[in-house]
Amino acid sequence: EPYFFESNKQVLFLDFGCGPLTSGISVARYFSEHSQGKNQKLKFRYIGIDKAESMLRKAKEFSQFPKLFHEESKFWFYQPNSVSSSFGERPSSYITNFADDTSLVVLNFSYFFASPSLNTRAITQLVNFLKESVFTKFLFSDICLIFQNPQYSDLNTNWHEFCQQVTELKSAITGPIKTNFYYHDILSGVQNRETKLYYDIRFLDMGEN
Repeated sequence: EPYFFESNKQVLFLDFGCGPLTSGISVARYFSEHSQGKNQKLKFRYIGIDKAESMLRKAKEFSQFPKLFHEESKFWFYQPNSVSSSFGERPSSYITNFADDTSLVVLNFSYFFASPSLNTRAITQLVNFLKESVFTKFLFSDICLIFQNPQYSDLNTNWHEFCQQVTELKSAITGPIKTNFYYHDILSGVQNRETKLYYDIRFLDMGEN
């Protein structure tokens, strides 16, 4: 929270499988509801990555929503050419410019690892991108991974494979990692929609590597 609520902190938000800016909107709404002053708007740098052009079009549209984001927020969107395309080709060129003044890097994976098209090769490329373009570039930044997925065990195989390859990320969760929560769907207008979530929050710890 301090990184989002302190104006001198610069946050870089990498959203993998960003969809229609779902997580970005959620963070912005949380900020607006919990900030000390009224009508506060979220200011951050956001990079959304999604292979669906339709999702990116909607994400770009929502990023212009004046009631959510600060006018100094910056947005970039990237569409890989295919599942086997390098994760790091274009995102790397974006983020390396921010290494010197970023306080926190958020790696957000909301339902990303549940994708049936995600394979071992893509996971390995993702891991290489994180280690080569994030972990070793943002040496003076805190790096936080936020993971959300359905609770079904067969949809979390990719997540567990990813964790085995990225042991530098240590979980900050000491209690249950499954929960039910209710949210407001701003697209459909449905209130108190229930979802069953399997989640984790991890921070980079290079001490043992």
